[in-house]
Amino acid sequence: MSRTDANGTFTIHGLEAGTHEVRLDPTDGAVPAEPALEVDLAAGEQKSGVRLVYVKAPHKDVPGLTISGRVVDSRGAPVRATLMADTGCCAPPLPARTPEVQTDESGRFRIEGLAEGPCSIDVYSFDFDLTEASKEVTAGTSDVEIVLADRGAICGTVVDGKDGSPVREFRVISGGIRFGDENVRDAHGQFNLSHISAGSNVVIVTAAGYEKTLVDIPPLKGGETRRGIEIRMEAQHPVPIGSNPTSK
Repeated sequence: MSRTDANGTFTIHGLEAGTHEVRLDPTDGAVPAEPALEVDLAAGEQKSGVRLVYVKAPHKDVPGLTISGRVVDSRGAPVRATLMADTGCCAPPLPARTPEVQTDESGRFRIEGLAEGPCSIDVYSFDFDLTEASKEVTAGTSDVEIVLADRGAICGTVVDGKDGSPVREFRVISGGIRFGDENVRDAHGQFNLSHISAGSNVVIVTAAGYEKTLVDIPPLKGGETRRGIEIRMEAQHPVPIGSNPTSK
């Protein structure tokens, strides 16, 4: 499965050689203009220029109320995002799946077919923090503004705990609400983890010849870049063959 970007471009990774069916699952009432397209792939081939067409279906009045508005970032710029309303918010008959809409180029959205009362809306966008992307809105409300918090970054260095020399090859993971994971090869032991959620995070570092190291990072604000983190790793001490480390 793949989502198109703002230009309608898509890429599907991890396909084996053979014939594959590519089909559209458009939103906003659009319907495919043609059935699934069959694409033949040879081993290792990268095929470009595949063109899928859809048409906008005639607008139909959907029973129930609507919620409309914009999704923006902390600077007020529009955000491409997916919004999902709780199925419990929907006017009868309940839909087969959770109502899902996409924002347009200006960040605007419109969710239809809602029952009276409060409705919980979840917003998803890879480039922004999801911790503040849920909102409860009364059905029938317009001009709703949903602000997504920017994700932050954690930057620092990994060094030998004994002599302070840089560890040049390691893996660093941030175990916050959204995970960052990076394999690093750097002569100075420097790392930069991006797309880090606001709040508390734990950085985990592993490297050959060293003990796994966990470091608690003080809470980040939305969009904050935390610099100057130094992570000191202790060398592993091999257990002699034939010894029992648990014996006294």
